Amino acid sequence: MLEKSPHFYLHLPTQPPPAEQKRAIFLDRDGVLIKNVPYLNDPEGVELLPNVVEGLQLLQQHYLLVVATNQSGIARGYLDEGILLEIHKRLYQQLGERGVYLHALFYCPHLPHGSVPAYSVCCDCRKPKAGLLLQAAQLFGLDLPSCWMIGDQVRDIQAGQNAQTRAILITPRPPSSFQGLWAFHLKAAAERILSDSL
Repeated sequence: MLEKSPHFYLHLPTQPPPAEQKRAIFLDRDGVLIKNVPYLNDPEGVELLPNVVEGLQLLQQHYLLVVATNQSGIARGYLDEGILLEIHKRLYQQLGERGVYLHALFYCPHLPHGSVPAYSVCCDCRKPKAGLLLQAAQLFGLDLPSCWMIGDQVRDIQAGQNAQTRAILITPRPPSSFQGLWAFHLKAAAERILSDSL
């Protein structure tokens, strides 16, 4: 079940996570969890990437799983929040069928100079700003230095750094200027995180 609040959803599992769990994995959506379709506006286009389920199964034993995603397609007028909800229901369904449960999903619908006035604003939640991660930290009482951000763009890594988390980039080859941790896919990232954290 998803409970909708402004710009985020909470998953309401049958057995909530233990109160003492203060660590989370923050996950970008496109290019990390699902195939990157620019401005995806159809739930049928949700396609889990290889190694995602295996990686999340490893991580959820030790961390809360929280998605933090920029969705400027809303500000650009390519989709609305109702369609986005259906897309995320599809994502939750596909993961749930495989025994993986996201605890929350936070999204930024904004873009300065977008085409939809209500969303065309400067905000503190669009990555690389840390707002999405800080909202989650407040909601769950997280210890941010014990958390990780996983993304496929440098701005994801910067958002993690701005929130004082550790971070790992999903990429076949990091940019020459990139100095941080990276992995080929989510399962490899999960194995790296667990080897460092446990």
